[in-house]
Amino acid sequence: MPVSVVGVDDHRLIRDGGKAIFDRGSEYGALGESENSAEAVQLCRKSRPDIVLMDMGLLARTLRPYSISGSRP
Repeated sequence: MPVSVVGVDDHRLIRDGGKAIFDRGSEYGALGESENSAEAVQLCRKSRPDIVLMDMGLLARTLRPYSISGSRP
């Protein structure tokens, strides 16, 4: 079973490029993508990815900080 990845970035080009890279091999599989922190939290709670690749600048610009790590039971 491939390692599941979610990409979070407010730039479509970055999200599309990351998805293309991870979808190319069989070791990783892109589960989804989001353009903001709120969507990322919802997506991660629903899909429970192994890895979250997130634009830290996007997180810093978010008015209300979210916690993705530690949200798994």
